[in-house]
Amino acid sequence: MAGIVLLQGLNMPKYFVDLDKFDERPGQVLQLDKRDPVYHHLTQVLRVRVGDKIIICDGHCIDYHCHVETLTPLVLSIESYRECRTELPFKITLYQAMPKADKMEWIVQKAVELGVHAIVPVYTTHCVVRLSKSNGTKTARYQKIAESAAGQSMRGIIPVVHEPVGWDNLIKTLPDNQFMITAYEKADPQHTLMTAVKSIKDAQDIGLWIGPEGGFSLKEAEAMEAAEFNLVSLGVRILRTETAAIATLAQIVVLL
Repeated sequence: MAGIVLLQGLNMPKYFVDLDKFDERPGQVLQLDKRDPVYHHLTQVLRVRVGDKIIICDGHCIDYHCHVETLTPLVLSIESYRECRTELPFKITLYQAMPKADKMEWIVQKAVELGVHAIVPVYTTHCVVRLSKSNGTKTARYQKIAESAAGQSMRGIIPVVHEPVGWDNLIKTLPDNQFMITAYEKADPQHTLMTAVKSIKDAQDIGLWIGPEGGFSLKEAEAMEAAEFNLVSLGVRILRTETAAIATLAQIVVLL
């Protein structure tokens, strides 16, 4: 929900708020509803006082710099607004095979901090956990984690965490305009992440595929090769799925 950043000598917490119903020009005010989670965090956790500085983001890369005008009701006065420039110049969608336990929560948090645009949990052949009726509840929790991480890392958007999907259904419905990269432990050692990234065109969207603890099956790897995915080696060491996701994302961001 929020993050703290040192800006112009002030600790400025950042929150995402639906601003559709407000006139967001400087000099205008925002009155936060008590049912809004942001209201609770500001009053009960941060315990803001009149005059405190707050950044409100509309989720579309516009930041509104505000101060607390009154506490009862909680009213924020807009001082200025500006474009949020923390987003990457390209979009990365992380196709993450579902890991065991709560590893997915950690992956979502760190992937959002690194700038991922969207996350698609995927059930592959070697996933230990399977599709279940509790997926909706898990997805809602993943989305809350994504929102919190987006505020903490001063993002301009809240990345979307999609509903988990099975491999067979997903592989048939992929977008045509994504440059697909798959971390695959059996890939040719000469097919590295760097060689794949060098062939990415300007402003092209990227799809990053990370397998589960047991890796992608041979059938899945062959299907990805047939679809002209770039199967890359991450080196001679075998990484855990959560390590592979974050390490690969970080390297793509640096290389581009």
